Amino acid sequence: MFQNYLKIAIRNLTRNKVFSAINILGLSIGMSVSLLIILFVFHEFSYDRFHEKQARIFKAKGALQYGGQAVYMDVFSAATAQATKNANPQVEAAVRTSELDHVLVGRAGGKNETFYEDKLLFADPSFLSVFSFKLLAGNPKTALSEPNKILITPAMAKKYFGNQNPIGKTLAYQTKSHMDFSNGKAVQIPGEKHLFNITGIIQSPPSNSTLEYNFVASFNSLATIDKHGYSFNKPGLGSYLHYFLLKNEASAKKLETTLNQVIVAPIEGMKVKFSAAPLSTLHFGDSNQQLVYIFLGIALIILLLALINYMSLTTSRSATRAKEVGVRKVVGAGRGQLARQFFGESLFFTFFSFLISLVLMQLMLPTFYALVQVKIPLSFLWQPHFLLVVFAVLLTSGLISGIYPA
Repeated sequence: MFQNYLKIAIRNLTRNKVFSAINILGLSIGMSVSLLIILFVFHEFSYDRFHEKQARIFKAKGALQYGGQAVYMDVFSAATAQATKNANPQVEAAVRTSELDHVLVGRAGGKNETFYEDKLLFADPSFLSVFSFKLLAGNPKTALSEPNKILITPAMAKKYFGNQNPIGKTLAYQTKSHMDFSNGKAVQIPGEKHLFNITGIIQSPPSNSTLEYNFVASFNSLATIDKHGYSFNKPGLGSYLHYFLLKNEASAKKLETTLNQVIVAPIEGMKVKFSAAPLSTLHFGDSNQQLVYIFLGIALIILLLALINYMSLTTSRSATRAKEVGVRKVVGAGRGQLARQFFGESLFFTFFSFLISLVLMQLMLPTFYALVQVKIPLSFLWQPHFLLVVFAVLLTSGLISGIYPA
């Protein structure tokens, strides 16, 4: 019976080439656009969930009320991390980070090329144990334990050292020049050069990571690079992001209480409230997620319109198939058999359209990535959750498209 239905479907496909092409192409375009938007939505909701301990990682944030104005910030002094750990036994580890962009980096000695680079991240040694960024070469226990140590990504290793092993070699980092007005006169202070010993190669952050870097340098290097900010030895507002790994997820409220106890308001009379934001919520910031849900709604509407278009075109040909249906009834076919036949044809057309939509997706990916300003790796397409959604779209499309014709 199934072979018979399949033969009829293929025969209708080949006999009515123009109709079939219009119907299949319309459904394919609708499915491909919908799947691309669903891929983007899944990618947005996957941010930072690849970290094994993400449920226990929280970022310190603050809301300041002064003079009727609300100011939100998430940077604290270098002393805040240890003070919070000492006051709260539920804090398993703390990570301080500071990112610099548009910095001058070059090899020390030999090849004297320098480049302006972004995403130079300073981080505590606990960075490698709290987050799930893989160290491809080097010792994670000592890689960031001393000042002037640095990890580089494979792309940076290739850029600066070619095929050579970069571990043990030295990179030079040039601080920016700045104006000094301390003596009542504007004096140009030249930038300082700092040498960093490469202790390892770290995996590049995935596309769904809030934390980004090309280089990861030891945080205590800031004692000489950022002398004023690093030397402030009281817990309070400052220049560094703070992440805390808790022993259990339920301790987040206790962490907020601790932050409000150890961090004092910088100005008397200022109302301050500190909170702990889960790592998985950081990508969306303080805004809601309505825009992502709107995208998801658009994807479903596009798919639904494509299916309605398919059903309308199929129904418009019902008169031309009346003779076929009549002959089948005469020879004994029941309503159920005819319904199964039309359902089978719809599933066949839908599956064929789905295969074409996958090809269209590949062709549209570069333009789509440029539009949403993110490059989603192909490995993301093979994740079980996304494959399950793709299968659900295929099955639902086949069933919906066959309901009315059947």
